[in-house]
Amino acid sequence: EQVPTLTEARLLQAKVNLTLNRLAETEKLVNQILEIDPTFSEAHLLRSHVFLDQGSHADASQCLEQALSFDFTIRSSPAYRLIRGRVLSMEGNYVEAKNEFEQAIRLPGIQDKTASSFGSKGTTLTDKAAIYIELARAEMKLGSLKEAEATVEDARV
Repeated sequence: EQVPTLTEARLLQAKVNLTLNRLAETEKLVNQILEIDPTFSEAHLLRSHVFLDQGSHADASQCLEQALSFDFTIRSSPAYRLIRGRVLSMEGNYVEAKNEFEQAIRLPGIQDKTASSFGSKGTTLTDKAAIYIELARAEMKLGSLKEAEATVEDARV
């Protein structure tokens, strides 16, 4: 029988590997986690991120749906909104992608710029920056240069 903290430790290690762009190692750890607990929604979310970084938005979307099916509250996670928005962007659906990124920014802790908020509820500074960058990209794709400039400025403040 596996210890639950082992799953959490593997998840943290997988997140570090993902940050370092070690996709194969991340995928291996996520697969180990899902062998232990196939309902672990955070692992499905991380797997979705790996697929997205590999350019497979269809697989990323499927993993997002699996994560959501095991834990509906994951929709209120910035990581879920970021990945879903990126999937929508890859599909060319910039209006919906923009909406996802805007929803992510409205989540607690994202607009808070204090050092203590970084890493709160699993949200890293990298995630926060990515949300703002992706929102600005979506706005540019929609031809809203002024909005994109404002978004970049909001991220800097």
